Amino acid sequence: MSAPDLYQALLRTEGYAVLEPAGAGKLRLLGSPPAWMHTLFGAGVATGSVLPAAQRMPFLENFLVDAQEFWKAKSDGRAESGTWVEWDEAGREIALEAFALCLEGKSLLILWNSQSRYEAARAVFQTARDFRLHQERLQRETQLKEILLHCIVHDLSQPLTAMRGCLSLLSLESLPEHMKNIVEIANRQSHRQETMIREILSAFAGELAAQEAAGQVSGQAPDLVRCAQEVVSDFQPAFSSQGVGLEVDSQLDPAAGWRVAGDESRLRRVFSNLLENALRYSPAGTRVTIRVADEGGYLRACVDDQGLGLGEGVSETQVFKLMAKRKESTGKAGLGLYFCKITVERWGGSVGCETRPQGGTRFWFRLPRAGAAADEKRETRERESVPGADAGGQAAARPTAPVAARRPLRVLLAEDMEVNRELAVRLLARRGHAVVAVGDGRQALAAFEQQSFDIILLDLEMPGMGGEEAAQLIRSMERKGATRVPIVALTGDVTEEARERCRRAGMDGFLSKPFDMQKLYEVVEDLAVRPAAPPPPHRKEMSAGEDLSRAALLGRVGGDAKLLESLVRIFLADCPKRLAAVRRSVTRGDGASLAGTAHALKGAVGVFGARRAFDAARALEAMGRKGELSAAQESLRVLEREIAAVGKRLAAFLKGKGKQTAALKSRSRKKGEVKTRRRKE
Repeated sequence: MSAPDLYQALLRTEGYAVLEPAGAGKLRLLGSPPAWMHTLFGAGVATGSVLPAAQRMPFLENFLVDAQEFWKAKSDGRAESGTWVEWDEAGREIALEAFALCLEGKSLLILWNSQSRYEAARAVFQTARDFRLHQERLQRETQLKEILLHCIVHDLSQPLTAMRGCLSLLSLESLPEHMKNIVEIANRQSHRQETMIREILSAFAGELAAQEAAGQVSGQAPDLVRCAQEVVSDFQPAFSSQGVGLEVDSQLDPAAGWRVAGDESRLRRVFSNLLENALRYSPAGTRVTIRVADEGGYLRACVDDQGLGLGEGVSETQVFKLMAKRKESTGKAGLGLYFCKITVERWGGSVGCETRPQGGTRFWFRLPRAGAAADEKRETRERESVPGADAGGQAAARPTAPVAARRPLRVLLAEDMEVNRELAVRLLARRGHAVVAVGDGRQALAAFEQQSFDIILLDLEMPGMGGEEAAQLIRSMERKGATRVPIVALTGDVTEEARERCRRAGMDGFLSKPFDMQKLYEVVEDLAVRPAAPPPPHRKEMSAGEDLSRAALLGRVGGDAKLLESLVRIFLADCPKRLAAVRRSVTRGDGASLAGTAHALKGAVGVFGARRAFDAARALEAMGRKGELSAAQESLRVLEREIAAVGKRLAAFLKGKGKQTAALKSRSRKKGEVKTRRRKE
């Protein structure tokens, strides 16, 4: 086969057809036709055939206009059509691309059947579409979970705040000695409960891994024996009420090195779960003992009871299984022992159980010993962090009564829970402060207009108007005057996102529920006596103003014009669908759906720094999260107006981009014409 024949076969095999213009929108075939040309133009197509390609292919007809200009300019390179699709008589797709070339003074048009590349690109787009749908579904599920989690944490924190306040007030009274001990135990348990609530929130907020890593640091390593002693002290009343003895092995030396990997709060929960399990199976008149043994690089803790043992056919695997329950048990199936297993193993330890030779059951766990003993300063800090503990690490006789504050303050408190409101008023009054207490944000605004205050406490979750909205309105009212009153947020949501929302709303402090008496005094009095910080600036991407100029938009993407153009096109194509989804959620009164759809739209406009549209979407998101949609229609109208304005500005950007492209093409043609004239001269 000659070289020309070889080239012809190669082009034909790869799906290329080489043609030249034949006038009137027709093209003459140069060389052998590939198979797809017979499919579209018939079996009689051969070398030299003149084909009515433009009439047969409307897309190609449009491209030939650009190709003619390209051929006239005799420009270097090539003009490309991009991919389009034709259909044969059977309805099958044939993907084609066209290239206009000038080769040795001859005008050529290359048609290429790019089916394989087209199929690959379509598969990529389909995969992207599938991923996007999957992402949107996950986003909706995440929104629902976030709302559920927020409600759980909020509902658990509210009664715990009331309990903490009652215990604080009781601790200030003259009580019999045995009642003091009961109050102290209840107070410690309320702090344990608070820690568990925080762990639920942090686990879902993606902070659990960081906390666990922090727990591995030797300076933070918990003392195994001390944790056992504290848990035994807490469980003594429950064991005594059932006639079961409870003790820590008296042979242990608390001063020896008993620090292990892990963190203190979860280690207490491991002991607590094991003791609850032991109490469930211990008959009256028996005893439960905690023992700790040194195994070199590990410490081993055992909880020994004098019950009936594990029983025949019960394996260690079954006992620590999720939702496991013994056949003879009358108690509920739960997560206690399963939690012990996953927690200890996560810290690099092991856990197990066995029937003791002398009778009863032994549950044990082994943990790696901490790398080095904690220094004395760390021990002091840990002792001081235990609520109601004295210098020896034991429960103090009673908390110190609150002394008068440095100066009495006028406090505005907005809290919708009556019991929490009353307790906070009493605690602050014991310190010498005067408190005006109201039940929601609107009442707080009315009180703020009528009186002056040294500090304002706002619960974030209140009916009608929450703390964030009230804080924003208070700050707008203050701008007319000369003073700025410190505002403190009260909330059970301790995530960084919640703190950031409070800062954006103009708040200066953050008091997480449940709070204890001393923390309440510290936050209120510290903020009230020092000048309130100026309002934090908005993040760069959400500047106080709104600049959608070409320069500002390019600045947001590092000057990448192609990236900006792509983002604008995606937004203009996608935004109507997102806005329609928000509209449907408002119409149906579906708060959960509204929170998700408004959140997605908020992120889309935030890319361009469209502040007003961003705020409107954020307001709808907040309404959806709270399930308060009475003002949603009005906020939707604001959002629609702002989205329309953003769309108009972005469309203008694309129009300007198109004019620039046309100008570049015009300059390119003129340069080509100049080159042609010079060659002729």
